[in-house]
Amino acid sequence: MGKKLITFIYAMVLLTIVLLCFIIFFKLVKKGVASATSEKTSAVEQIVESVVSVDEEPVTSAENDAQSSVTSSADDSWFEDTSVETANGSEETVRTIPDDVDTTGHPILEGYEVLFIGDSLFTENDEEGLSIPCYFGYYTGAEVYNCSRPAMTASRGTNGWTSLPEAVDAVRGGFTFDTVGDEILDDAVRAYREKDHSDKKRIIIIDCCINDYTYSSPLEGDINWLENYRGGLKYTVDAIHESLPDAKIFFMTPYRYTNYAGGTDLNAFLYTQNDYVEAMKSFAAEYGIDIIDIQNRVALDDPNLHALKDDGLHPKRLGSRMVAESLSLAIKEKLNLE
Repeated sequence: MGKKLITFIYAMVLLTIVLLCFIIFFKLVKKGVASATSEKTSAVEQIVESVVSVDEEPVTSAENDAQSSVTSSADDSWFEDTSVETANGSEETVRTIPDDVDTTGHPILEGYEVLFIGDSLFTENDEEGLSIPCYFGYYTGAEVYNCSRPAMTASRGTNGWTSLPEAVDAVRGGFTFDTVGDEILDDAVRAYREKDHSDKKRIIIIDCCINDYTYSSPLEGDINWLENYRGGLKYTVDAIHESLPDAKIFFMTPYRYTNYAGGTDLNAFLYTQNDYVEAMKSFAAEYGIDIIDIQNRVALDDPNLHALKDDGLHPKRLGSRMVAESLSLAIKEKLNLE
């Protein structure tokens, strides 16, 4: 009985030692992981800070670097930090341009009004005053109306959203706001209708391609069929020529972006995005519309990925600025402006 008790005591002591060793080991491992995690977090924060600092100024191709005649780093002095309430009720600081700031530092389009009609490439960042049309107005001195809507297509009825024909009808007064139903587009159309345009030269920049590819708008068929991509473009151009005959129309191709995949992925009708870009270009050549080929002027894919949002398509403030700079330079060249 005495030997059994001693053996039991030894066993318990040994078990206790093993448990203590295990606890000590576990604490050491946990401490090491926490230290490593802290170091990793610090490294990530440094990377994020470096990206944010890069985002403050455009990182452009050599072609975009040549645009110094259009823009200047002094433009950043227009901005101020503003606290805004987000959808979930929290506060977020954004950079905006106060109403009383003179943004006509490069008035190459002073006396012009420019209507942008397109999709979310034009509406992204608009609420903060940092969309492509907003920057274009800041850089050129033009009076800008952003008559765009997310998911807009050239063909009517492709995805149930507003199309180019409906947007241009809204601009010229033949469409109801309840049907259009988008705040950015509605506000722009209302503002446009309320102004006297008699002393203004007019430019209309149209961007519609990506959503027609995404939602598989037909490319073939009757050119007068509005549910056809080319038919939507034709209706839009004809309507502008009829109601705004003095307007200069430009088509804009989409910039290159992360999810573009070279424009070779097939949609439901077995078309690629390049097919829609080429259809836009061929239509423009046939109907005498100038093309601003942003696709070959601005790359928001590698090495400028930091100019895109996480979806790999829509521009951050930097991306909007890069595109607007290139648009400004292209308009300046095409209109032979000083």
